[in-house]
Amino acid sequence: MNRDLSNSPIHPVRRKSLATQLTWVSILMVTLALGAVGTGLIFIAHRTQQDSAFRLQQQSAEQVSQLISGYMTRAVDRLVFFLESTPLPSQSPGQQRTALENLLITSLPLYSQVAILDKEGNELSKMSRFHTFLPEELINRAQSPAFLTAIRGDNYMGPVAFLGDTGLLSVSIALPIKTRTAQITGVLIAEVNASHLWQKVARIKVGQTGYAYLVDMKGRFVAYQKPAEVLQKYGEDMSRMPPVSEFVIRGQDGTGQVQEYQGLVNEEVIGVYAPIEGTNWAVLVEQPTREAYASISEMQRYLLGLMFLCIILAGGLGYYVSRRLIGPIRTLTDAAQRLGTGDLESKFIHVQRQDEVGVLSHAFNKMQQELHDLYAGLKGKIEELEITKKALQESEEKYRTILESIEDGYYEVDIDGNFTFFNDALCDIYGCPENELMGNNIRKSTDQETAKRGYKVFNEVNITGRPEKVFDWEIIRKDGTKRVVEASVSLRRNAKGEPIGFRGIVRDISEKQRLEDQLQHAQKMEAIGMLAGGVAHDLNNILGGLVSYPELLLLQLPEESPLRKSILTIQKSGEKAAAVVQDLLTLARRGVVVTEAVNLKDVIDEYLKSPEHEKLQSYHVGVHIESHFEKENLNILGSSTHLSKTVMNLVSNAAEAMPEGGALTVSTENRYIDKPISGHDHVKEGDYVVLTVSDTGTGIAPEDMEKIFEPFYTKKKMGRSGTGLGMAVVWGTVKDHDGYIHVDSTEGRGTTFTLYFPATRKSLGERAEISLKDLMGKGEAILVVDDVEEQRKIASGMLKELGYSAVSVPSGEEAVEYLKTHKVDLLVLDMIMDPGMDGLDTYKKIIEIHPGQKAIIASGFSETDRAKALQGLGVGAYIKKPFLLEKIGLAVKEELEK
Repeated sequence: MNRDLSNSPIHPVRRKSLATQLTWVSILMVTLALGAVGTGLIFIAHRTQQDSAFRLQQQSAEQVSQLISGYMTRAVDRLVFFLESTPLPSQSPGQQRTALENLLITSLPLYSQVAILDKEGNELSKMSRFHTFLPEELINRAQSPAFLTAIRGDNYMGPVAFLGDTGLLSVSIALPIKTRTAQITGVLIAEVNASHLWQKVARIKVGQTGYAYLVDMKGRFVAYQKPAEVLQKYGEDMSRMPPVSEFVIRGQDGTGQVQEYQGLVNEEVIGVYAPIEGTNWAVLVEQPTREAYASISEMQRYLLGLMFLCIILAGGLGYYVSRRLIGPIRTLTDAAQRLGTGDLESKFIHVQRQDEVGVLSHAFNKMQQELHDLYAGLKGKIEELEITKKALQESEEKYRTILESIEDGYYEVDIDGNFTFFNDALCDIYGCPENELMGNNIRKSTDQETAKRGYKVFNEVNITGRPEKVFDWEIIRKDGTKRVVEASVSLRRNAKGEPIGFRGIVRDISEKQRLEDQLQHAQKMEAIGMLAGGVAHDLNNILGGLVSYPELLLLQLPEESPLRKSILTIQKSGEKAAAVVQDLLTLARRGVVVTEAVNLKDVIDEYLKSPEHEKLQSYHVGVHIESHFEKENLNILGSSTHLSKTVMNLVSNAAEAMPEGGALTVSTENRYIDKPISGHDHVKEGDYVVLTVSDTGTGIAPEDMEKIFEPFYTKKKMGRSGTGLGMAVVWGTVKDHDGYIHVDSTEGRGTTFTLYFPATRKSLGERAEISLKDLMGKGEAILVVDDVEEQRKIASGMLKELGYSAVSVPSGEEAVEYLKTHKVDLLVLDMIMDPGMDGLDTYKKIIEIHPGQKAIIASGFSETDRAKALQGLGVGAYIKKPFLLEKIGLAVKEELEK
């Protein structure tokens, strides 16, 4: 600090005085305390009063329920007693009318009307308290719910309704009439006088102004003291009342919970329902909250008045205490203010008191002197620290920038091998995010053999202290792929010189190693090819006589000559040598001129019908050959002659690998590669025609796998079936066609060669154009969802050619956003889209917006479990890439016509 603060002016304190603060603190403390206590008391009283009111409501509801239940139970029991004591089935119509009349008279005012029906629903007798029925007034009630229920043997209780001839409220009760042998001969229907029940409900009071009403299980109004008002406001439907809704849902399952809501008379009430036993009704009891909680309001007013009085007393007490303390504290405030402005020279005034304020004054003076001495020494130290801090920040920033800018991975691990620090490049090499790699042990990302070699290296560095500059290390990335890296390691020590861990640099050399292997193989093949070309040229001159002259000699010799056999042997040997020379020329020539469209299926069919193949089968009678071809194979650009030679070599090798016989399968298919495939070759993305030749033979040993495409390397019996050039010719032909080879073999279980040839949309010259009239659309809207631009263009172009309106998007997320504002007739949905949602996740989001959306699946891979799950949601056909016009047109047409 360079500024002198000793002479700075002292400003007055710009805040409220301590007296004011103490006064307000006293008021606030008392207010908070009283507020907490008062709130607690109000809460307890409220809960107590509320619980009491709730219990009263439930008791009232249950009492009313028992009253009404008793009324309806008497109505049912009276009819049961009547049926048990009166032999109605054996009585005449006159006797039945007399029995009904006695029932009405003895049960006043329980029933308004009773009737007896026969088994067909015809009224035999009917009596009413208000009307005498003539025979022609008796009707058929075979379709009434009361008759239909009772004739099955069950008792029936209907809803409340108005009786037609009297206008009174009535509830129908129906019981079956049975003989002594329990046969049902008819039905007894009684109309219970609900108006009398209504009058009972109207006299019910809950508290001073509470009331009760009835509803049935459908929430319809049954009875209330002022029915006209309720019916005018709500109609018959009372289900909007919370207790009524609860009753409709729960039914007869116990008394409901007390609730607060807007009651019948537009006033806040507490209400509860209670089911009425023996009926399908419930009674609802409501009481205004102002009446139920009246005592709570009085207690609140009392507590608020008490709190206000205590606040006034607390304010006066705080003012008095603050005035007693404010004088000496002001003196200390001025002194502290000068100290705060940097005045370390002036002496503080002593406050002549023997209490804490006096001690504080003495301490301030002593502290001023010590600060003065300390400040002088700290000025220099602070300047040094500022310089050191700036240099440290610059060094750390430089260190961080270097680590993040290098392409190699930098790591630090503790003594046990757990990662403690690393740069972003190391995360890329391991294919793992920072939060997952941190703390992970270095041995977990490799196999056991590599871990053992690494342990020896780290242990040697730990013991000797000497760094290891370069050693190979194979890591296993998070996605399961393997990488070969060059690593260095050195020891880390703490301030005491003790080992605390290791650090080093990691460089990914996988691609470098792969390219070096490919270059070495290519150079070797190139050198052998040049050598083979020269040898073949000279051999052709020599073999001319061996092949041609034997044929001339045979023409001159008689059939019985003993020399013919020897000359034929010379001729066949010459032909075999010529075939070897031809392979050498093929190997040397390299660079097939790819100019014509070829269908691989046609090439294979032609070979399987050739004499060479028939000869091969004669040598291997135990080998069963099968062929499987995709219905519409795409074409490839290439040489049919070289391709035929490739097929012949693969089939011949497969047959030789099965000396005891077995299955040999040749197949072709169209395949779209969404992601690069790693194997013997690194297959890029794109459309391919795939040739697969597999056998169940002896397989290829691991040590032989890297040599199978080298010229003159063979495990066959020389002179009988192998020259060692067959697989070299296959390799050369595939490379000349810009293709890839993948080999999968297990000793004792067979071998599969998979050849990938780039597909072409070019047609064969002699192929006739196919009519697509039946596949044409009518302008339907189709959305193509695919993450590869070329595939979107191909699909959209084909669909437009077929008469559809096609739109495309590059991801599942964009498809969902598009369909939020648009509708389409069909989706063409790619199964695999990286990164982002795949076809299954995309369709799940879309059907939330458009349930039942039509779609078909497109993929370059075989059908997966996720694709099957997608079809389980209603998606249609599964078509494989690359697209064929007929295939996609047929799939779209069929799905749209569903």
